Amino acid sequence: MKKISKILILGGPGSGKTTLANKLKKLFELPIINLDNINYKKDCISRDRKERDNIIQRKINEDEWIMEGVYKSTLKQRADVADLIIFLEHPTYYLIFRIIKKIGRAV
Repeated sequence: MKKISKILILGGPGSGKTTLANKLKKLFELPIINLDNINYKKDCISRDRKERDNIIQRKINEDEWIMEGVYKSTLKQRADVADLIIFLEHPTYYLIFRIIKKIGRAV
């Protein structure tokens, strides 16, 4: 069986992508690449889309990762090289609850 070295986690906002990535990191001993951390610079300012996609593309080419985030512009490239793709799907009310909970912790 092939060693799992690239895991792609997809799902809506608040679906638990980061939580799952952190749990899988311990299990597979892989580094986490959070796409929101690439997309946003300091003070929550978004990067230029082309710059963001270039950074993501470089990360895709790394040997090992757990990549979590949904940015559609690089989704095909990430999916093409992933050994495992996990899609987290929850009812909308659950996602809204989780987003509100997350915002409450940030305040």
